[in-house]
Amino acid sequence: MFADALADMIREQPQAPAMISRKEVLTYAGLGQRLLAGGKSLEALDMGSNARVGLGMRHGVDHLLLILCLLLRPATSVAIHGAWPDEMRHDLAAALGLDWFLHDRLSPGIRHGRSWLIQDGFFSQAAAGSPNDVEAERGARVFFSSGSTGQPKPLLFDAGYLDTRIRQTIKVSKLGPASRMLCGDLNFAAWCIPALATLAVGGCLVFSHLNSSDIMRALVYYRVTHARFSPAFLSGLLDKAGRHPPHLRDMARLEVVGGSLSTDLRSRLGESISDQVYLTYGMTEFGFVSIADPAQLKSCPRAVGRPLPDVEVQILNESGNPLGAGEVGELRLRSAAMLTGYLDQAGPSERHFKGGWYYPGDLGEFDENGLLLIRGRADTGNTRNRNPHDLYHIEQATAEFHGVLDAVAFVLKDGTGGKLTCVALRERDSSKGLMAYLREQLGDKAPDMIARLDGFPMTANGKVDRAALRALVQAQFLESSKSATPKKSEHP
Repeated sequence: MFADALADMIREQPQAPAMISRKEVLTYAGLGQRLLAGGKSLEALDMGSNARVGLGMRHGVDHLLLILCLLLRPATSVAIHGAWPDEMRHDLAAALGLDWFLHDRLSPGIRHGRSWLIQDGFFSQAAAGSPNDVEAERGARVFFSSGSTGQPKPLLFDAGYLDTRIRQTIKVSKLGPASRMLCGDLNFAAWCIPALATLAVGGCLVFSHLNSSDIMRALVYYRVTHARFSPAFLSGLLDKAGRHPPHLRDMARLEVVGGSLSTDLRSRLGESISDQVYLTYGMTEFGFVSIADPAQLKSCPRAVGRPLPDVEVQILNESGNPLGAGEVGELRLRSAAMLTGYLDQAGPSERHFKGGWYYPGDLGEFDENGLLLIRGRADTGNTRNRNPHDLYHIEQATAEFHGVLDAVAFVLKDGTGGKLTCVALRERDSSKGLMAYLREQLGDKAPDMIARLDGFPMTANGKVDRAALRALVQAQFLESSKSATPKKSEHP
């Protein structure tokens, strides 16, 4: 589907813009020419059939061109993110058995597979034929889970599954020829799939550097209609824009992915850059589960919408039996088109993919109107006679306090064999009085301590790295306990 759709766009609208960056406007005809040239360059490498090819590229047009060239041949491209720690990158590459590693000058290398530097002429050598001659042999791509609660895990998107996810994105995000999509980090399915979907319908991709200043300029100057951001990145984007951020008049869908919206962030978005905010709930392993539109967010701010028509969601009790509306339990998801496990990861596959269902590890409930609400994580461990739902309430109550930007609750070891609950937060304004507020709201379920931080550790795709955050606060707590002077924390 995707390869045929892309070939149709190259043939039917050759002069329409396919990609825009500071350097150039690349039309669909120009895209076809570069794909032919890139295909010729890949043929010269003599990779062989069904090679596993790691990609280590900076964000930009050439990165997407290389992904496209590999999707149009019998190869499997693997996203290797330069922001990952070196040992993680080496270990993941070794586990997947990479045959090749294609990279640019500034991307760190790996110790596995044959390495090849992508130079300036890779997509510009003379290639016989016209742009209309682009053909496909249907390649595959390996993406990784976010790693926000542990090691990223690989997932194989073969050609058929890629087509399924692209079709879903076109429908859910309402993409068309007039769409201008801000291109996010192509190493992750959350941004790579929308980029491919935009090209499949003849839309235009807008490239900028992945920092707040350049992105805000691109959103305004290129009149972007579609963009996707994590809550943490959106918060930083608004902070960088200052007191009077520009209103994005052309924005049709500002999709928030990878987390919930705090009261503060939700209010700031609506009052400044756009009121066309959609909160999406989904994951790399499954795709879209639900989307809360602006009206639903206004009437029920904590909802993530109703499940999509082709998605089945059940809430289970501890015995694995479905619960009714208003009851909190563990989620499981099912769809006619879904993956059945991780790539070469038997243990995690058995834990998360069972009996035709996917278990994301989230807690949730349905309200009386059928809206889905996420209530935290089911896999947070023992919590001093508390269930994980309590941590969710701590996070939500903290996030609703004036001046709080982000809040994450977890359990710490107290150094004497016991445990205590902690909420870590970033604040825009002073959150003085927060502990008293939490005690009033939560009673004996209030946290034992508050850790105020200037920033949270993040995964490469913009999610809060919960494991790293907990380790950071744990280390600070144990260190401060030695001197009996807590560091950036507030005890009851």
